[in-house]
Amino acid sequence: MSRISCEICKDLIPLVQDGVASRQSCDAVYEHIEQCHECAQLFHASNTNEEVDETRILKKTRKLINSVLTVMLFVFIVTGVFLTDGMNVMMNTVIMPVTGTISYIVFRRSAFWRTPVIIAVFTALYHLLSVLQQNGGYGDIGGVVIFALLYSLFALCGIVIAALLHYAFRKEHL
Repeated sequence: MSRISCEICKDLIPLVQDGVASRQSCDAVYEHIEQCHECAQLFHASNTNEEVDETRILKKTRKLINSVLTVMLFVFIVTGVFLTDGMNVMMNTVIMPVTGTISYIVFRRSAFWRTPVIIAVFTALYHLLSVLQQNGGYGDIGGVVIFALLYSLFALCGIVIAALLHYAFRKEHL
């Protein structure tokens, strides 16, 4: 007769299969399934479950993270451009490099051209629309170009920092 009951054995089977049970528990389960046909069937049936497809889960997780980061990227760009008209314009010295860092995570190498173009176009459109609403004319286009270039340069600083950190901490393949 085995040292443990069928109920205890059924509780311990998943722990034994996952390799987290103590040596005594493993021995007790193996001793029990040698004598109990029902528990042995349960042990072998649950032991043949297919492994989780880790690559599929990783791809889904990366896709979800990239989606969230893309939304954050858009929010940072919009926030930074809207802060141009207020007293908090200096916050862009922090917001735009963070935007560049996020864009490097999302776009990798194409972030070096995509992000500055997106920021410059969005900045130019926002400023031109605000000037047209206020004056009915073209206003100061030079200021629009300066802000667009400045924000793009701040974002490029963040992209370069992210790229250097990615290079410094990459895994070496031997």
